Amino acid sequence: MRRRKGQEGYVVKKGTKWYGYYRVDSPEGRNRKCEILGDVAAMTKPVAQQLLKKIMQEAGVNTAEHLARAIQPVELFEKKAERWLEEHRVTQGAYARFKPHTYRTMSSNVRKHLMKRFRGYSVRDVGAREVDALIAELAARPMSKSAIKQIVFTLGTVLERPIPLRDRLRKLKNLLPKKSRNDLWFTDEEMRQIVAVSKGRYKVIFATLRGTGLRSGELRGLRIEDVDLRKGFIHVQRSVFETREQSPKSDNAYRFVGIDKKLVEILREWIGKRKIGYLFPSNRGTPLQEGTILKFGLYKAFESLDFERRGRGLHAFRHGRVTRLVDAGVPIRTIKAWIGHGSEKMVEQYTHTLPEYHARFLALLDTNDTNNTNVEAVQQEVSLVA
Repeated sequence: MRRRKGQEGYVVKKGTKWYGYYRVDSPEGRNRKCEILGDVAAMTKPVAQQLLKKIMQEAGVNTAEHLARAIQPVELFEKKAERWLEEHRVTQGAYARFKPHTYRTMSSNVRKHLMKRFRGYSVRDVGAREVDALIAELAARPMSKSAIKQIVFTLGTVLERPIPLRDRLRKLKNLLPKKSRNDLWFTDEEMRQIVAVSKGRYKVIFATLRGTGLRSGELRGLRIEDVDLRKGFIHVQRSVFETREQSPKSDNAYRFVGIDKKLVEILREWIGKRKIGYLFPSNRGTPLQEGTILKFGLYKAFESLDFERRGRGLHAFRHGRVTRLVDAGVPIRTIKAWIGHGSEKMVEQYTHTLPEYHARFLALLDTNDTNNTNVEAVQQEVSLVA
């Protein structure tokens, strides 16, 4: 770099001023730049040359990084985002990196939020300050913490560089809306009532969700061959997005889920003499769509029971199932295996407070016994649903 003509710069006296000239690499070529260094009466030429050298160092014009940025063409964010959408678009039913539902969410984030927000920005101009501004704008709408995390994760994926989120979201903690966890789940009594008022295949579907806590896609992807009524378990080995089969969510999602005798009898009556095919097929033999189950099954049950929707869908059965298992004292390791998660933290997130659960454990405390070991054991159990 230092041997390139003009990069050392030079100093010229014009009238009563010292002028410094040097060249700056840019995508358009090498442009000459001029700086007024000071009065001739106040400094000698060597001092002016040292001042010019300092200006060039601060500008970084002699660094390899500056040259690499300069000769690289300017790429607008919207162009890179459009190319990302095209590269990850579905091709013959398969995605390069993301599952269909994930790609749909991310592509919506790109079109609805990111392309509008960063239109006209070059890719290299989208830095930490712009990310912080984006998070603040989303939080002010207001938007949930999880939605903000998804949008910023999508931005980092498009830019092909990770964006640390923990410290940024901590600063905005007071701005983010608080989400009521009571709107996410069904109690066991609510699930029982939903099963009781439902009819036909929806009755069997809701009984299965209540008794297994399967994800919606896992339930709809079940085949008759996956159900072992003699041994009493369901083998989860696929999922469904819309009507297309795909692999389960993670390696932990490949699992065996035990089912009780009552659900075994319900499934035996439902399966009848069928040997193959989907456990819950549509009229065309394809997997049921989630919207069909909600519209003609769950929402009709809500109307019969005078339940409010409050954003609760099929996933609320999963939360209710985990809460029921914790309440029954099932070991955490068994719960993780049944629901298909790898961490105890997820069990805590899926568990909701039951007043009777606390009451039962508090009753174990002997008011005359202040043994610290017993108290700590009870507190540890109760903390799972606190």
